[in-house]
Amino acid sequence: MQWLTCTAQIKREDNEATDKPRSPNTGRAQVSCRGRTEKGQDLEIGGTVSYVREDRCVRGALTGKLAGPVVFEADLIGECGSGQSG
Repeated sequence: MQWLTCTAQIKREDNEATDKPRSPNTGRAQVSCRGRTEKGQDLEIGGTVSYVREDRCVRGALTGKLAGPVVFEADLIGECGSGQSG
């Protein structure tokens, strides 16, 4: 990876049972990343993130494109194991 930059728009979800906002880390983020590989190919990753754990695990609906075509679709990226569900 030569470089990668991402932006996110966060939509917090309210707790419908109490009409109070949930914690600041609750909700979904629409994510858009752009970058370039060492070989000079354009890279795009986009989608919705619904869970992040310790900056090592990202869950959601993400799509990666390399020089145009889709090269992956994922519901998690990173190390999400260790027996905990999220």
